[in-house]
Amino acid sequence: MIYLEVLGGLCNRMRTMASFYAFMKEYDIDEKFTVIWTCDNGMNCKYENLFKLNPIYDVVYPTVFIKEKVILKPCWMLGQRIFNGIEKIRQVKTIADIPLSKFRKDIYIRSCHQIYYKTDFSIFEPLSKYTEKVNAIMKPYENRTVYGIHIRRSDNDQSIRYSPIKLFVEAIQKELENEPDCLFYLASDDKECKQKIREQFGESIITQDNIEFARNSEKGIEDALLELMTLSGCKKIYGSYYSSFSEVAAGWGGLKLTVLEEH
Repeated sequence: MIYLEVLGGLCNRMRTMASFYAFMKEYDIDEKFTVIWTCDNGMNCKYENLFKLNPIYDVVYPTVFIKEKVILKPCWMLGQRIFNGIEKIRQVKTIADIPLSKFRKDIYIRSCHQIYYKTDFSIFEPLSKYTEKVNAIMKPYENRTVYGIHIRRSDNDQSIRYSPIKLFVEAIQKELENEPDCLFYLASDDKECKQKIREQFGESIITQDNIEFARNSEKGIEDALLELMTLSGCKKIYGSYYSSFSEVAAGWGGLKLTVLEEH
């Protein structure tokens, strides 16, 4: 049996699963796998409350016991949990370093990162209620060009330091100079940031109101998924440095991602 424990927030987990799925497809590994999904302070929502289940994998929540555990590094939660019954622990940098024969036996993979050089987000199908909400949000603008803006703040010191708001303001101004009628969907985990951008650019900015930012609540995760889906439907994305949210939104939509950063 193949076990994949995904860690971190929503986008970290999606990125791990999408890269694992891409690896499975590329090497024709036709084995059903089990995703271990823990609800915690950083991701307090069950998988089936967000996505439709897929016949190629199961999602479980309890701890499982197997013969071998493979840890994909870097992994910031490495060593914080003890698994009984594991006979051998091996550390590898990428999933491609694992012998293919291992995938015919019991194997445990644990990560919060992209574990293969490419991803395949077709593994995810959001529940219909989320698709309907996103369609309703964007329908009034279906004949307009909409660019995605993702400004990561909150606890991400790297994004705050290297992707200041002024870079996003400059990007919006440049696009408006080239295409005055274009619009921008703004996603951010900072209310003040959203307000500042809206005050400056007015009706050129589309945002969702009543967003819950807390990741330890189910609504917070559901709102994050809505923001992610909406961004993925834009023409391109201007994203934040060191943000899995920006990366996954672009990867899911097959979009060009321009990370705005200064060093």
